[in-house]
Amino acid sequence: TSGPGVALKSETIGLAVSLELPLLIVDIQRGGPSTGLPTKTEQADLLQAMYGRNGEAPVPIVAPRTPADCFDAAI
Repeated sequence: TSGPGVALKSETIGLAVSLELPLLIVDIQRGGPSTGLPTKTEQADLLQAMYGRNGEAPVPIVAPRTPADCFDAAI
């Protein structure tokens, strides 16, 4: 999913963390044909993954740099 999709699922993600359910979420951001790449880049998706949920339970975050790193991290 992308940032808006993660925002809609934040309550479910918080529940999964509270219940200690195993969960793999892939949050991907890319430039699209309608918007291209923004002139001001930021790491909002990464910050949302780190802090955008209910509760204070720590979660492991893997932030790969390339699509190949994403593939290796998921396996």
